[in-house]
Amino acid sequence: MQGWYRRGVALSNLGRFEEAMAAFQKCIDMNSSSKDYQQQYDQAKRDLYKGLTESEILKMEGNEVSRRARRMGGGFLEAAVCLA
Repeated sequence: MQGWYRRGVALSNLGRFEEAMAAFQKCIDMNSSSKDYQQQYDQAKRDLYKGLTESEILKMEGNEVSRRARRMGGGFLEAAVCLA
């Protein structure tokens, strides 16, 4: 788990926020009670969205729901619920 965390921090420092979010998500999946992992994920997400318009953010959010649906093998609704 520490490896994923360190990877997320390094990727964040490089400005590769989507990859950092994926690494932090792995940490959250392994230990959902850790507030630090969630905070790091949230910060990477804020950094990713910095300077984007609302419509660009909504498009990215929609793409994330689609990616999760494909990974889960389920539908759009199940993936959307997981994001909430």
